[in-house]
Amino acid sequence: MIWKVEIILMKKPEWIFFDIGSTLVDESAVYENRIEEITQSNHINRNEFVEKVKQRAKTSPKPIVSVAAEHRA
Repeated sequence: MIWKVEIILMKKPEWIFFDIGSTLVDESAVYENRIEEITQSNHINRNEFVEKVKQRAKTSPKPIVSVAAEHRA
């Protein structure tokens, strides 16, 4: 039995980038879209929702999800 083995040599990486929460990529548009979806579909005042999210961000790793869950309950 004959086995064919290919060895692929890759170039050693010179740089590795880690994007840790909007460090390299601005994610603000994603958050704005999510807030709009939630407030419009649940008939919630956007400004009140955003203020609650800002407050919740001090204690919760997922403030948008957390505040949205309160309005669905």
